[in-house]
Amino acid sequence: AEVKGSPASVMQNISTLAGAGLNSDTSTAGHGIIFADSAGTDESTFTADAGQQGVGAESGAVPGIGNGIGLSMGSGPGAIATQARAPTSAARVSRPGTAKNQLLGKKGSGVVENLEISVTLDALDLEILYNTAYKQCEVALRRRTSDPVLVFWRAFALIMQGRTGEALRDLEPLQEKRELVLACPAAMIYAHERCKIVDREAVQELQAKLTIAASTASSSDRASMHMALFLWQTGEYDQARDYLRKIMDNFSSASGKPASTNAAPSSVAVYWMAVTFMGWVDLTCGQDALVAKSSTWFDKVLDEYNPKDLDALMGRLQSLRATRQKLAVALDINSQIITYHTTFIPAYIERMYVLVEMGSWDLIVEAVQRVSNLSPDCVDTYAVFCLNELCHEGRLKQAATHLANLNLAIAKTEPLNAGLYYLMAQTFCRLAGRRDIILEQTASLIAKAIELEPSNMAFKCEMGFIYFLMGKLEKAMELYRVAVAQNSQDITAIHGLIKCQIFKGNFDDAEEQIEFLEAMQSTNTSAETAYLCSLVAKYKYRNSEKQSRYLRQASELTRKHLSNKAIGLSYYVRSNADFLMELAQDFLESCPAREPLHPFLSSTSDVLQQVIKIAPGNVEALNLVGCVKFLMGDLVTAQSMANACLKIDAAHAKAHILTAQVHLANKNAKGCLSALDIGLSMNFEVRHILTYHVLKAKALKMQGNNEEAIKILSGALGMSIMRDSAEDSDVPKIKRSDAVPSTSEKISVYLELAEAYSKLKNAKEAAEIMDEASRIFGHTSESHRIILTNANLCLERGEIDSALSILSGISQNHQSFVKAKTQMGSIYLNFKKDRKAYARCYNDLYERCKSVETCILLGEAYMNIQEPEKAIEVYENGIDVFDDPFVLACKIGNALIKTHDYARAISYYESALGKNTPNSASLRYDLAELYFKLRNYEDVERIVSDALNHPRTEEAMVLHLDVKFNILQGKSYRAMGRYDNAISSLSTAKELHLRIIAAEIVSSEIANLKRLVADICCEIGDVFAINMNDSAQAIMHYTEATQVFPKHEKAKAALSRLSIAKNDLTTAQTHCMSLLRDDPDNYAATLLMAEIQFLNNDYQTALAHYRSILEPSVTSTIATTRMSTSLYPSGTAGTGAVETAAANGVVDMPVEARPSDIGSSIAESRKMAVTVSQSYRALRSAIEMLRRAGKMEDAIGLFELCEKNSTRRSTNEKLFASRAAAASDSGDIAVASDPAVFMHAGYHFCKGLYHRYTNSPNEALKAFNCGRKDAEWGTECLYNMIEIFLNPDNETLGGEVLESAADGNGSTDQTDADILALLTADKLLKELPQNPKSLRTQVLECHAWMVTKQKSEIERALAHFTQILQEEADYVPSLLGIAIAYMLLKQPPRARNQLKRIVKMDWSIEHAEDFERAWLLLADIYIQGGKYDLATDLLKRCLGQNKSCSKAYEYLGYIMEKEASYKDAAEAYSNAWKLERESNATIGFKLAFNHLKAKKYVEAVEISHKVLKLYPDYPKIRKEILDKARTLLRS
Repeated sequence: AEVKGSPASVMQNISTLAGAGLNSDTSTAGHGIIFADSAGTDESTFTADAGQQGVGAESGAVPGIGNGIGLSMGSGPGAIATQARAPTSAARVSRPGTAKNQLLGKKGSGVVENLEISVTLDALDLEILYNTAYKQCEVALRRRTSDPVLVFWRAFALIMQGRTGEALRDLEPLQEKRELVLACPAAMIYAHERCKIVDREAVQELQAKLTIAASTASSSDRASMHMALFLWQTGEYDQARDYLRKIMDNFSSASGKPASTNAAPSSVAVYWMAVTFMGWVDLTCGQDALVAKSSTWFDKVLDEYNPKDLDALMGRLQSLRATRQKLAVALDINSQIITYHTTFIPAYIERMYVLVEMGSWDLIVEAVQRVSNLSPDCVDTYAVFCLNELCHEGRLKQAATHLANLNLAIAKTEPLNAGLYYLMAQTFCRLAGRRDIILEQTASLIAKAIELEPSNMAFKCEMGFIYFLMGKLEKAMELYRVAVAQNSQDITAIHGLIKCQIFKGNFDDAEEQIEFLEAMQSTNTSAETAYLCSLVAKYKYRNSEKQSRYLRQASELTRKHLSNKAIGLSYYVRSNADFLMELAQDFLESCPAREPLHPFLSSTSDVLQQVIKIAPGNVEALNLVGCVKFLMGDLVTAQSMANACLKIDAAHAKAHILTAQVHLANKNAKGCLSALDIGLSMNFEVRHILTYHVLKAKALKMQGNNEEAIKILSGALGMSIMRDSAEDSDVPKIKRSDAVPSTSEKISVYLELAEAYSKLKNAKEAAEIMDEASRIFGHTSESHRIILTNANLCLERGEIDSALSILSGISQNHQSFVKAKTQMGSIYLNFKKDRKAYARCYNDLYERCKSVETCILLGEAYMNIQEPEKAIEVYENGIDVFDDPFVLACKIGNALIKTHDYARAISYYESALGKNTPNSASLRYDLAELYFKLRNYEDVERIVSDALNHPRTEEAMVLHLDVKFNILQGKSYRAMGRYDNAISSLSTAKELHLRIIAAEIVSSEIANLKRLVADICCEIGDVFAINMNDSAQAIMHYTEATQVFPKHEKAKAALSRLSIAKNDLTTAQTHCMSLLRDDPDNYAATLLMAEIQFLNNDYQTALAHYRSILEPSVTSTIATTRMSTSLYPSGTAGTGAVETAAANGVVDMPVEARPSDIGSSIAESRKMAVTVSQSYRALRSAIEMLRRAGKMEDAIGLFELCEKNSTRRSTNEKLFASRAAAASDSGDIAVASDPAVFMHAGYHFCKGLYHRYTNSPNEALKAFNCGRKDAEWGTECLYNMIEIFLNPDNETLGGEVLESAADGNGSTDQTDADILALLTADKLLKELPQNPKSLRTQVLECHAWMVTKQKSEIERALAHFTQILQEEADYVPSLLGIAIAYMLLKQPPRARNQLKRIVKMDWSIEHAEDFERAWLLLADIYIQGGKYDLATDLLKRCLGQNKSCSKAYEYLGYIMEKEASYKDAAEAYSNAWKLERESNATIGFKLAFNHLKAKKYVEAVEISHKVLKLYPDYPKIRKEILDKARTLLRS
């Protein structure tokens, strides 16, 4: 058959038809269509998916048409239907000349007509867009007159609109049509039963026809398919499933197997359509087991028949949504549908709702705009626009505008569709936050529904609910009474009526109705009923305990009701954000003030999380979450929530109040006052909130301005809201005003005022205020606060015993008993200094109120008084008593770690994990972290692998822990040298963090998360830069860190260092300047800037940068901390705690010098030590710079600055005296008298470095020895000491030129001093970290072997150097070591080859010393070969990097001397002589000799005297130079 109509014309017709309103929620549900040819013959066909190969696929790709199930699963207007009805099956276009032409109907019928039939019938499956379906059938019938299938579904649309008479007239002539022989009688019966007067005779006759037709074997599979579709539409799922199974059984028995290629194409199409619709029936039947199974049907179609089948793809998508699993996969499937069927508008609509479920609000607007462009009158676009404005943006005016447009769209596309009006009103009135601007629009929608169906009581109940939200209780009660009168068991109407009665104060009537309701519901109590009971308990009986029980019941029922529900419009109705907000507010009001551990807080948080989940832009919910977190002590999250509120609504009064509360809790009075002023400037209503005045007064009191605080509080007492009764309101309020204070807020005014008077020593006024507060609030639930405040006032007056007496009078049953006991403990500890009484208070609390919380309080009390063993005992007993030992096991582990009993800590952690304790992930992390600190990296890997072995989840808490585990595992792999694994783990952590960021709704939280992502990127960069020497990858990851978090200091500093290494000083300076703009006092940036300025030859600026670090830092006294190991050789140097020294028996610390809070003192001393350490690291860098600049004399000024400031005594002179006495008693007079020994180990290191660089090896060794036991500086001290012992005279190892000149006899025998130095170096090498050995340690060991000058040891060193190169290619120290070994083995050519490799490499500051030695050794070789020009170039290169290199000057002098240029030689030797501090006899001799040759006899005599003064027996100089010079002078 010829296919008429081009693909372009097909697309045009599709767009026209789709834009007519088919694309609303349930418009996304279409179905496969069985239709006959236009002649009405029995040769009918069943359309299949256009994705199957056919004419369209080959010659123009005609896409499938139809509507998917979209919103009917609870995601759009179609959600009014109790269940989703159908997917879509678009027309399949077959190739001409094949058997598939039968699927097109009559020969010569055009593709356009068939596609129109498919599109127009799509809306028939919806229980909502029947008018649209009817119109589309009418349009299609103009082209295909009397098509039986079109007429049938048009009649069905009429039935569903209540026009049963017209429908029966249309159905009458269709009874004999073969494909409708089952569906038509069933539809007529259905129509008769919906009539006001049922024609029973006609029904019986039709029932008989249907029975005969169903029992006849000749009924076709197509007839069964139509019957199944009809039954599905009417909600008869079991019968529909029977017909579909019959089709599949018939096909299997006929063909032998489902996918038989021998079967007719039409039979194959019908079979696979039956399989697909079986999935849809299971998916929409409402039975969880079948819903979960439905995806298997769709997978079967996609895997075995057609991977592009539209019905199956839509079904698979909806099954994922229905089970709330793998929404990302659902979105991918949606993208496939759009790719395969580009004009299938329901797919675009589905995309909107999948994005809503995923919470991807940033992408939703774009998706909505796309649908709006394709179909301007689509109801869904306006619905999702409203959702976006109400749930995400929080913009009420814009939402009201979209609601008005939504009303117009429904009036245009579905003017008679009362259900659609009803659904929209239901959805948005519950998201309105009781704002009239939205409620008025929803009232207009429901009024249209009532106008269309006046007898529908559900509509009237909804109008009553809206009236209730608007505060029109009389109108609401009138509508509810009408509904109850018509149906006395209407639960919705009864709930509404009871609620109105409660809010009007008719508690007796309400209670009577509740009793009737409970009897009717029996055991199946609803959340609404439980909540109504809580209101009666609160307002009628004032029974807080009973109210609490009902609130918890309502919360639990709500949670169960909402679990695993797909988010759509019907979900917003079911979730009822308005009800959840009521529940949360009542929870919060029932929670006693200042009770951070109260269970109601967590209950409130759980309920509010449900609200934020569906409406992240709900400012009231965000603010309440912030308040809850504030009460729970989570100030960071509280501030984040306040920021989120203010981002949406900058004038939100309560958010400004919350911000001020957070600042005040952080002791930031200035920030609190600033937040209050900003709030007042944005919204004058803030001043009517009582908390505003209380917070302002508190901040002023914190600043010491009690007089002003009293004025503010006195003014607050005069406010009208304070004159209302202190009792709780007799009836609940529909709209809770921010300006109406709670009892807690009112009592706060009195208590703060009393405290202000007390601070001004005005006890009389304070007592009067407290008496008045007791009179007004003494019988309320907040009366305990008055008792506690009285105790505090006694403390301020110094009446400690009176305070204890008041607190001890609080009974065990009193709600403030826990607070009273903790406050008593604080008094005993801080005022009485009685640690036993302090512990006794918590012990008494635990004995009277045994719980996990009080057990933890008792254990922490013992920890506070430094009795960890008793704390551990308490925790262990608690594990035996309480069912949930998880928290206690963590506490025991932490306590054991603090006592350094790591073995027992590990044992407890492992045993707790062995019990499969729920929520044990954090326990695993603590154990893995402990193993990491103990360097048990294999155990770290084991624990982390177990922790990460869980199903994929999107839960934020689990993702956060997974991030921590991956980071720890990455660090562990890095320590083990498994760098690829480390990068993999860190990359996984980064990806998880990005997933968390994608799901985060609070902007301030996102900023913190981005910083953590940047930290991970920086960690990866460190692995590449430090461990793998891959600077390109390192730069990439450091740059990524700065892109994620532009102010990341570590990444910018690392980029700057890498730029310096590449000699890209401009880029390095740019990064440093960026750091200094963010933080002018940034330590790392200042150091780097100093180095950059030096490399730019700006010496003075560089030195100024170093001084800027040194001057403020070293003024910090370090008298209270032990900073040197010269006094404490126990190996704990550098940790800084006086208590550690006392514990080791080194210092007997006086009792009066010990602080009561030892932990805070240790923390403070450690913080101080960090600052001082930074200053000495800067001093070290400055010395390195001065050496390279040839300005070592300037270092003396820096040391003088340090020594001057370090002699300043701290306020604790007794501690100094005790130290000096201890040192004096031990006989160490130098320690007792010299304050320098108390200085930081870093000072000794820097001093040693200075002495080494100025040719004073003995002084250098003494200084390094003072710091070699320090945890921070000890390793560097050891390295320098070993290098000095191995080469005390700083000779060119392997060189022969200078050595042979100095030692005329060429003796290589080792002296006793050389042997002793070697033995000492070997001993010090063993003190270096051995597991694992660093490369530098290995290199030094090799040099120690070579110093013996034994061939076997040299060859051993050579082999090890080669092995190092295999692990670390182009490692400069190893290349240099190989060259030295070859020189010692008398193989100069091989040595020269290694040195040339080094010469070709780029110089780096990390290996500056090795580069310098390599250049000197190669110059030595060139000099031996007479290549003076090459040697000179190398020596000048050496001096370019280090102007203090005396060896380079010495070699230059030697070259000049050989060339008989004695004057130049003398100048070079003179520089070397000065750099060696005029203490090197060999250089002195050479200098005097060249002065003699240059006829500078006076200079020769002068140098000779200096050498003889230091070395009186120095050979030759007296005879060969001094005497000759004198003779020549006389002549």
